[in-house]
This record gives sequence, C-alpha cells and structure tokens, in this order.
Amino acid sequence: MSASPERGPAPSVGASGGLAAAAVGGAGLLLGVPLLLVPTAATLVWVAVVLVERRRRASDAEVRREQVVAAVEAMLGELGAGQPPGRALGCAVDAWPELAPAAAAHRLGSDVPAQLRRVAALPGAGALAQVAAAWELCGASGVSLGDALEQVLATVRAEHDVLLAVAGELAAARATVRLVAGLPLLVLGMGSGIGADPWAFLTGTGPGQLCLWAGVTLATAGVMWLERIADRAQGHTR
Repeated sequence: MSASPERGPAPSVGASGGLAAAAVGGAGLLLGVPLLLVPTAATLVWVAVVLVERRRRASDAEVRREQVVAAVEAMLGELGAGQPPGRALGCAVDAWPELAPAAAAHRLGSDVPAQLRRVAALPGAGALAQVAAAWELCGASGVSLGDALEQVLATVRAEHDVLLAVAGELAAARATVRLVAGLPLLVLGMGSGIGADPWAFLTGTGPGQLCLWAGVTLATAGVMWLERIADRAQGHTR
C-alpha cells in the first residue's frame, strides 16, 4: 500500500527527549543514584535524544524536498509527452508514493489541490503547495499545466539550493559549538591523567554534583540556543 499523509501528529522533538529523560530520572531514583546526579543524567539523555531526533527529521525533510523535485520532473515529462494531467500525476506517485491520495482524488473527481496541500503540510514538502496553486490556476483558466510547472520547478530548485547553502554554513557553527561543549570532558581526562581525581569530586560530593549539573545545563543551553538560531536561519522551511 502506498504511503499516505493521513497520520496522527508526530510527538514533538522536546517531548520525545522529555520522555526519555523522565525514564532515566526515574530509573536513577529507583537505583539510589545521588539526587543531584539524576537531573544531570536526565539532561544529558534529553539533549542526546533531541539532537538525534532533530537530525532524523531534518534528513526526512531533505528526502521529501528531493522527492518534490523528482515528482514535478516526472509530471513535466509526462505532460511533455502529451499525457493528461491526471496521468502525469499518477506517474509522479512512482517518484513519491505520498502523492497517492492526490492521484486518487483525481480518479474520483475530488479536489486535487486540497489533497496536494495536505501533503505539502509534511516536513520538507512545502513546495508542493506551489504545485497545488498551479493545478488550481490551470484548471480555472485553461493555462497549460506544463508551463506553470516549469516555473514551479525552477523556483523549487532555487529554494533547495538556498537551503543547502544555509545548511552548509550552519554545519561549521554546529561543529564548533559541540566541540566547545565537549571540551570539559577533555579537561577532566587531562586532570585524571596527571593524577588528580576530578570525577570523585564531581560525582561524590554535593558541591561537585552541583557544579556538574550546572556545567551540563549550561552546555546544553548553548547547544540548543544554536539549534534555535539554525531553525530561524532556515526559516522552518517545509
């Protein structure tokens, strides 16, 4: 069966991390871990889950952006060969199975632009809204859908190039922030290497545990602050 955008809303990235952090915190309390170490461990788990989930969702969105381009190219190829719009849309489903509801709507005489806009709500598929607008305009005015889709394709490719450029610029900043966030671990390792025992202080004393929690919290805040800036720079593009 073809994939369909008819699905329940995915849990937010923060909620996924929160559930994992709560599980770790609860386990720590049950195991008798020192009280101040529980929030430290929970914070580390939360930020790890959030970053992994963000990367996964960003990857899914990038795949969809490429599928939008492939689907529009497939439609243009069919239209250029003299096929009707419905047949062109059906062929686009081969490039992007999530378009199946729109193709089904055309077969049933239903509202194709509405289905296209519903698919466009998926992360990374926002450009499909332009295809919906082109379909709607051409249906109302009789303008060639192929001509309209050529303009849509040029716009989508340009937007994709901009996104890739922004992502490339942000990659260096992300790497720098994560390196800085990890530097305390290097310092702790060096301290252990010269005969000191910083881990005993950080995990075995109240002031040390408080310092450890504060350091982890500040490092987490720095990483998430950069992620927020990155979201704004990328404009939450869909």
